[in-house]
Amino acid sequence: MSASSATQPLGRSAGGAVAAASDTVALGGKRATAVDSLALGMVFALSAVVLQRLVGFVRGILFCRFLPDDQLGQWSLAFSFMLLFAPLTVLGLPGSFGRYVEFYRSRGTLRSFLRRTTLVTALLAVVGIAALALGRDWFGWLIFNDVGQGSLVLLLALVLVGVVSFNFLTELLTALRKVRWVSYMQFASSIVFAVVGIGLVAGTTLGIKGVVIAYGASCLLPAVCVMPFMWGIWRELPTGPTLRGSALWSKLVPFAAWVWVINIMTNMFDAADRYMILHFAPLPAGAAQSMVGQYHSSRIVPLLMVGAATMIAGVLLPYLSHEWEAGRRGEVSHRVNLAIKIVALSFTAGAAAILLLSPILFGWVLAGRYDAGLSVLPLTLVYCVWFSLFLVANTYLWCDEKASLGSAALLVGVLGNIGLNLVLVPTLGLQGAVIATAAANAITLSLLYVLCRRRKMRLTVGTLLVTLLPLVLLLGAWQAAVLALAVAVVAATGSWLFDAREKELIGGMLARFGEKARSCFGRSA
Repeated sequence: MSASSATQPLGRSAGGAVAAASDTVALGGKRATAVDSLALGMVFALSAVVLQRLVGFVRGILFCRFLPDDQLGQWSLAFSFMLLFAPLTVLGLPGSFGRYVEFYRSRGTLRSFLRRTTLVTALLAVVGIAALALGRDWFGWLIFNDVGQGSLVLLLALVLVGVVSFNFLTELLTALRKVRWVSYMQFASSIVFAVVGIGLVAGTTLGIKGVVIAYGASCLLPAVCVMPFMWGIWRELPTGPTLRGSALWSKLVPFAAWVWVINIMTNMFDAADRYMILHFAPLPAGAAQSMVGQYHSSRIVPLLMVGAATMIAGVLLPYLSHEWEAGRRGEVSHRVNLAIKIVALSFTAGAAAILLLSPILFGWVLAGRYDAGLSVLPLTLVYCVWFSLFLVANTYLWCDEKASLGSAALLVGVLGNIGLNLVLVPTLGLQGAVIATAAANAITLSLLYVLCRRRKMRLTVGTLLVTLLPLVLLLGAWQAAVLALAVAVVAATGSWLFDAREKELIGGMLARFGEKARSCFGRSA
């Protein structure tokens, strides 16, 4: 999925959020900029995510409006490739910051740690850029099923500089508990991408190359702008002893390798269907890219829900971790069940509203150009709700320090997605790809539930039933809306879905969050 991916962001959010509970961070005895409090950091992060999603939605709609189908498909494929290739190139090293920055800071060796990891990350990025440039014909075939796209692959190689820099700095700032700076960078990136991208697409003939240039600028410019702040942090670090290479890498490499595997699994799970369409649909390359473009149009709105689920899981995890470490594991199980039920019910209702508005979106806003995308929208919404539930349920395994089980479920989903696509895409085309992806998401979520139960999480009957609720979206917009509303009314007035304690907890959480938001925004003003 987007943005931002499934498992790794959860770990990153957890580390940043839990660490943010302290008021200041001392770097080698010197007092650096105060780290964000948990409440303030979370409100900033949540606000930034909401604004980013809004900007991203407008940007995505305008890209659909201005780009031809095949170029929209090329952008979808290029973006998926960059999400996969950037962490692959640097071997997951920046993903280890959340775990080890505090470890080495407390020992006075953070400067040596950062110097070595920065150098190695830069060298690996150079290798990745060189590989793209030298193998541009092969990568052109892999990414676009067109060996004639060498110039576009070269542009992607240049963009990789900005992507790696942006990811490196956001990981580092999160590990240093500078939540607001991460939010600033991400929001600035969204704005730059939208303004530059729409300007180049609408005002020039660059097409897909304009989008790629804008994406590179949206990564590189925030990274450059934050460098003075990073330099201030660097100057306050003590010189400290120099880390021995063997001691550093023997500790770092196993963890980084695991982060690397998680990134690969997550991004392959997201991108598999589009690449199966590209390489296995019985169509010429241009027609297959157009089919991917149609599919991309159906995912713009549903992916907003996935982004919201990522945000919810990231905010939820620190609190679940606190309960877990306090020995209240039954409470963790209860709260994860409650979160699953809330997300399933609210997201299904939201998806029904999206279906009701889809004729306006696809018929008027998108000028009726994406009828194939509209036809697969209901099933796309179903599997996006299911993947959102996966993200929420997976927080239990993170608390249990069994993230590997979640990755195993994703691996089964990837293999199932590829296998089903091999069978369905050649005969059913886009419909087959979406059916395969929905089935893979159902398999992955079901397996995750089984694994959670094996780790002693109690799944209630209400949780299992509400997991099936997104299927009502296949009945039609009005039918889905009526059924979702009926379930919501019954849930609010009865006790089969939410008991009295859960209703009280929901009300208390909403009240506390509102108070924290008013307090934090009042303080920041």
